[in-house]
Amino acid sequence: MVNGGRYRPLKKWGHLCRERDQYMLMLRVDDWKLGRKTEVFRSLVPDSYAFPPFQHITLYGPYLIMPGDTPVAMYNAIESAAEGISGLSFNLSGYLRLTGRNGQAITHRIVPSYEFVRFHNRLWLSLAAIARSLSWIDRAPSIRQFHITHAYNLRTRDADLICDTVKTSQANATDSNVPGGPDENNVGNLPLQVKKPVVLPDYAPLTSLRIILLKNGVIEREFDLPAREWLNRQLVFNRNRTAVSLMQYRKLTGLELASPQEPKQNPPFICSDLHLGHNNIIRNCRRPFNNAGEMDRVLISNWNMVVGKSDAVFYLGDFRYGSEAPPSSEYLGHMNGRITFIRGNHDTDIPDTIPSLQVSYKGDEFLFIHDPDDAPAGFPGWVVHGHYHNNDLERFPFINVEKRRINASCELTGYRPVSLETIHTLIREYAGPGNLAIMPVTRDTVRIRPIQHEIR
Repeated sequence: MVNGGRYRPLKKWGHLCRERDQYMLMLRVDDWKLGRKTEVFRSLVPDSYAFPPFQHITLYGPYLIMPGDTPVAMYNAIESAAEGISGLSFNLSGYLRLTGRNGQAITHRIVPSYEFVRFHNRLWLSLAAIARSLSWIDRAPSIRQFHITHAYNLRTRDADLICDTVKTSQANATDSNVPGGPDENNVGNLPLQVKKPVVLPDYAPLTSLRIILLKNGVIEREFDLPAREWLNRQLVFNRNRTAVSLMQYRKLTGLELASPQEPKQNPPFICSDLHLGHNNIIRNCRRPFNNAGEMDRVLISNWNMVVGKSDAVFYLGDFRYGSEAPPSSEYLGHMNGRITFIRGNHDTDIPDTIPSLQVSYKGDEFLFIHDPDDAPAGFPGWVVHGHYHNNDLERFPFINVEKRRINASCELTGYRPVSLETIHTLIREYAGPGNLAIMPVTRDTVRIRPIQHEIR
């Protein structure tokens, strides 16, 4: 629990007076791709004040604590609203251009998960009893439109320049073969340089682990959701403490298994795109790890918790990657299962790989292949693939019912293999319209919503 005063003394016109503290609550969003986009905007607009100091989603405020209440009541309200929550997930969903009293803002729209919305409703109810918001948008929880701001208080000409950059960068982006890369309907790629786009589809998954408490415009503390602990400013920026938060988040959400799964799934198992030894995949696909060594340890441990020594596994490509990664044979010496390797574009040291495999299972046909674009046209069954990771969930979710595709990239299966039996059960359960974005192993099921591009 945290103690603190309600007022701070100020010297004004020669008199000592007291001004009430203003607070604001935000979610911290640490994402290098969003950060690089903000850098691009900053290079276009000379006004340094027009850019946020860090990426965030505003939750509530600015607000004042009601007379008779103390900051302790505020901390208790936040903790109560966050009860049972280890992280708040959301998705990016296109750009949004907003107009305010002091100018215009360029933002990314946020599609919150069910748990995010439930948390915000609880937070609003808790704070409404002890705080007075200074923002009209806090009159009801349903009013707030969540977004991440890239630039604000912009003159119209500067906002126009940024919007034009969003549009023209798409026209200049030529690498359409990058997984989750540009397509004619996607305006989400901004060049750090003219010929080097920052690839980020509009619909991208993110998770926040920290609630920021600002006091008079300065970070006072942050609430660590996995640890349920308030961090002072020194710990907020401590990288080792961030590593602990990630580890706790993985264990709480089941992304790092502590024991074999019960009941045990029946083989065969499916998995794709582990990218063992690949440091950059952590940033590119937002994996909850600090480095490749930690990632390899968890992925191999998860594998062995699910797969028995003699279980059949269909592995769909890209096993390890990078000049610093150990050879595939070294990893395989620590992994269970009888593995059939379908060849990926990075598999150079695995013998006896095959381009694809077709299997009949309980009356349905499945084609296992690395890149779904290589599947034969008109295949009547389900195409099970990897390659696209979690970089384009609008087109390549875990299950795409309409196009009869299953994306078995490990980011979508909880960083562990999944049985064909489980996949078959899910496609029968979700046989109606819509998509299943992420396998419902540890988190809320999120269905893809229509994407609307607001910059036009």
